[in-house]
Amino acid sequence: MSDPNKRVAILSPIAWRTPPRQYGAWETVASNVTEGLIARGWDVTLFASGDSVTRAHLHAVVDKGYEEDSAVDSKAAEYLHISEAFELAAEFDLIHSHYDFMPLSYTRLIKTPVLTTIHGFSSAKIMPIYQKYRDGYFVSVSDSDRATGLNYLATVYGQGRQPGDGRKTQCAAQCNPVGTGRQQLEALIFWPCPSPTQALPHKLSSSKFNGRCQENSAYSWRWK
Repeated sequence: MSDPNKRVAILSPIAWRTPPRQYGAWETVASNVTEGLIARGWDVTLFASGDSVTRAHLHAVVDKGYEEDSAVDSKAAEYLHISEAFELAAEFDLIHSHYDFMPLSYTRLIKTPVLTTIHGFSSAKIMPIYQKYRDGYFVSVSDSDRATGLNYLATVYGQGRQPGDGRKTQCAAQCNPVGTGRQQLEALIFWPCPSPTQALPHKLSSSKFNGRCQENSAYSWRWK
C-alpha cells in the first residue's frame, strides 16, 4: 500500500500546534493522517507550526500557532504558511489540505493534485470560493455536511481512538480514483470503530478489506 518514492504534503492549520495540546480538531486529524502515512512507509512533509510533534519532515514558517502566541498576526501567518506549501508543490505528488477554503485559490496554479478535507462550513459567505473550485477533490466529514455541486470522493466520519487503551482503530473503504496515469490515486478512507472486529456500515463495506477494522490508520493512498 505504501510507496516511499511518493511524496505527500499535509497542510495543517496553524492556529494551534499539530497535534494540539488541548483544543484543535483540524490539527488532530492532520496529525493522525500524517502519522498514519509515516507508519506505512510514505515520505510525508507536514506543513505546520514549528513546535509541532511529528515523525514526518516538518516545514514551518512560524514557531508557534497564532492562538498560542499573541505576537503572531493570524492573517499574515496563514498566508505565509499556505503560500509556502504551494510554492513547493512541485516537490510533492499530492497535497492534502486541512486548511478550509483559502488554499483552493492556489490549486489551479500548480500541477500537483490537491485533496481537501472539508471539516465544516463556517458561513454561507465562504461558499462562492467552494463553488468556484468545485471541480477539485474533496472529502467531507459527514454526509449531512456536504455542499451541492462539489466533487466529493468520500466521507470520513472521524478519527477515533479505542476507549481505554488509546489505540486508533479505523475501518477501510475505497474511494474513486483521482487524476490519470502515474498520478491516478485511490484514497483509502478509515472509519473509527468501537472494536477491532466490528464490521463497517453496509454502505462503506469493502470486500477488499472484508469490512473489518485496520489499526493505526488514518488515510492512505496508492498510485496506479
